[in-house]
Amino acid sequence: MKKFALITGASSGIGLAYSKRLAELHYNLLLVSNQQQQLDDLAAEISERYGVQTATLFIDLARETAAQEVFDFCNSNDFEIEILINNAGMFFFKPMYDVDIKRVSAMLYLHVVTPALLCKLFGGQMQKRQSGHILNMSSMAAWMKLPTISIYGPTKAFMRNFSLAIREEFFDDNVKVLAVCPGAVATGLYNLSEKYQKLGIKLGIIIQPEKLAKKAINQLFKGKKQYIAGGFINYLAIFFTHRLPHFLTQIIWRKIRKWTK
Repeated sequence: MKKFALITGASSGIGLAYSKRLAELHYNLLLVSNQQQQLDDLAAEISERYGVQTATLFIDLARETAAQEVFDFCNSNDFEIEILINNAGMFFFKPMYDVDIKRVSAMLYLHVVTPALLCKLFGGQMQKRQSGHILNMSSMAAWMKLPTISIYGPTKAFMRNFSLAIREEFFDDNVKVLAVCPGAVATGLYNLSEKYQKLGIKLGIIIQPEKLAKKAINQLFKGKKQYIAGGFINYLAIFFTHRLPHFLTQIIWRKIRKWTK
């Protein structure tokens, strides 16, 4: 068996940063994404630069059978997954009733069903051999019951609570599980311009993906249960938004509806 770290959504954003960080730490990588060309380019770059073995799997993870297909691919190639990073994600900022049902379904599969099943499948192997690491990407939105992220926030809440729960199930089996809960990250996910990304980084409310990946992996190896990226300001944001009264939520929603008409 060949030992690998598996990263979903590996070809861009935070997944790209996780891939390069693990390559720096001399892990062989299975890069999983729905972006074929970016995957192939990244695999070649990492192999040449870091001298580790890379493999790619081009797949749409927002499907019912995706997790089983990834698992079967690894078994058929004798890949032993030492580290599982469930990172693939999507984002839209709209009221639920205005979003196409296929996009809603895709988010539910991508953020909930597929990562949970990957944890079940690969986590079972880790439990049997009494060794492994699982990192699941949640978000500060896990604490936020806000309009326009009515699908995104609850899916991230599931991933956070699911991670904390299975961490306890795996605790005596030497399988470490971490929930990573960043705020805004300087990637293309939120469609922020480069100008606003730089301003957010300067103000400390946006974190660079390379910094996030390095710190999150360190927290994973230390056996921590949760990492809220972005420092004290994000803890404050969670505290206040989690306790936002109904009338303020409604004021915010009415303003958003007015601005977006």
